[in-house]
Formats: sequence, C-alpha cells, structure tokens
Amino acid sequence: MARPALILSVLLLAPAVGASGPQEKSVKKLVKLVRYERDAKALKLLSGEDQGKRLLQGHWTKASPAERKRFTRNFQGLFAALAFPKVRKNFEHLKSIVCSKAKVEGRMVDLPCNVVLMHALKKKEMKVVFRLTKRQGWKIVDVKVMGDWMLEGIREQQIQPLMKRGGWNSLLEKMETRLAKVTVGK
Repeated sequence: MARPALILSVLLLAPAVGASGPQEKSVKKLVKLVRYERDAKALKLLSGEDQGKRLLQGHWTKASPAERKRFTRNFQGLFAALAFPKVRKNFEHLKSIVCSKAKVEGRMVDLPCNVVLMHALKKKEMKVVFRLTKRQGWKIVDVKVMGDWMLEGIREQQIQPLMKRGGWNSLLEKMETRLAKVTVGK
C-alpha cells in the first residue's frame, strides 16, 4: 500500500492549486479537510460510486445495491484509516501544485498538475493528473502519478485477487475484517 499512499499524498496535501476553477476548488477543499483530520468530510469529496466502478469493473454492475453500498463504506473506511494518516506525514515538504487546463474525457475531467516538493537541499517535481467527475459538485475519482492510476494499482494488486478467490462475499468480509483491525481504539 506504499505506492497508493504516495499517490494519495500528492492528491491530498497540496497547499496551492494554480489555475482557478470548480475542479481545483474541490481539490483544495479536500486538502484542507485531510490536513485538519476531518476525514469523514474529506471522504464526501471522493466519488465512491465511480471509485467502485473503476475498482470492480464488470463486477460492479452485477452487484446488488446493498453490496455496492457495503463495498463503498468499507473501501472509504480503509482509505481513511490507512492512507490519510500516511498522507499527513508524507508531504511535509510539499511546496505547491500548479494545475493546467482540464481535459474532458467522457463524463470525467482530467486535471494535469505539476507538484513541487522542496526538501532541505533539493527540489523535486512530479507530473500528476487528477480525475474528477461532477456528482453534486466536483468529486475526485482517481489520481495518476508516474504514469500509474492509483485505483488501477489497488484493483490489480488487491481487489482482483480477492474476487478471484472468493467473489463478493469474500472481498467484503476481508475488507470488514481489515477495517475492524485498523479502526480499533479510534
């Protein structure tokens, strides 16, 4: 989960977004909420429905509404419990994010950005693309860093193997077990 944490760090801890627009405003709001540990509100700025579709592909359409709801709740709970705390630490050196003009890709918008990190003696720049969708405001779906989409990595490394081994029930049970472990004492 190290790479998704790095990718999420880029997404969440950006102190500045260059271009103005509703997509950038959603990213700024998400950044602020995660920085101040308002994770429940931050999760509302992620499009759980679209994340589920990307993570489960054809399995998503075959799932019942109850299974979809359960998956989304579990995924977002795990995301907040595992990734958000790492994000707060990973990007202490984040200087800025400068966004370019958004590109429409179907019903999604891809927002290319340049992320600048300032370590003590060196500057590092990364090209990042935020994918957003309009669902009761602009919601973040995914982020691409170093050529890889975050959700694609999670799907291939974690979701698909669990689905192959035991289907929906196995996936949901494993997610709930893991979520219970990481949220004990919170």
